[in-house]
Amino acid sequence: MTYVFTLPYAPMSLNTWMRLHWSKQQRHRQAFQGDVLALLREKGNVCPRPLRAPVRLRAVVVAPTIRRRDGDNLSIPLWKDLQDALVLGGYLPDDTHDLVATESPRVIRGEREMTIVTIEEAA
Repeated sequence: MTYVFTLPYAPMSLNTWMRLHWSKQQRHRQAFQGDVLALLREKGNVCPRPLRAPVRLRAVVVAPTIRRRDGDNLSIPLWKDLQDALVLGGYLPDDTHDLVATESPRVIRGEREMTIVTIEEAA
């Protein structure tokens, strides 16, 4: 089964993340995880708890600017916080490599900034 949700912003880059004070990193992480869990718990959402592991996570980051972006630079903060949110919300038992596979986010140009996340359960 495949589940898709959209965050209304792009993930923070690793360069920006590393420059933040640890307390700001923590606040950002908690806000991001709260956003993810709120989207997964929305009325009408069919994402079950728990997901059938292993799962594959994919993301498309839509950026409104022409500026080039490095997908790998976006992937570390995105995947770490997303996997932690899935564990925190009870969607995954753990976020180890044998239960979760990720790919570097694809970056495309669009009118509005957003991140489209796809969760694919094992068949």
